[in-house]
Amino acid sequence: MSGYEFNLKKFEQGVYDQLFFYIPNETEALGLLNEIGLMFPPDSMTRKKYYSLYQEKRIADLPEGYKMAIYFLIDNDLAQATL
Repeated sequence: MSGYEFNLKKFEQGVYDQLFFYIPNETEALGLLNEIGLMFPPDSMTRKKYYSLYQEKRIADLPEGYKMAIYFLIDNDLAQATL
C-alpha cells in the first residue's frame, strides 16, 4: 500500500459522513480496492452490484468496511464527497 494515504482521524471523526460520494472512474477505483482488499464482497461481479446498491446513500449509511473504502478513495483522489 505504499504511495496511498488514509486519514484515520477524518474517518474516526466522520468528516464526510453527511455527504454522498461520487466515483468518476469506477473501474479504476474498484480495481484498486480489489488489489488492496479493502472492499467486500471479494468477487468482482458482486463488488459492482454492491457498489450499485450503495452509490445513492450518504456515507454515514454505508456498512463500516465500505465506508472505510470510500474514505480511502477520497483520500487518494479516486472519489469525491458531494452534497
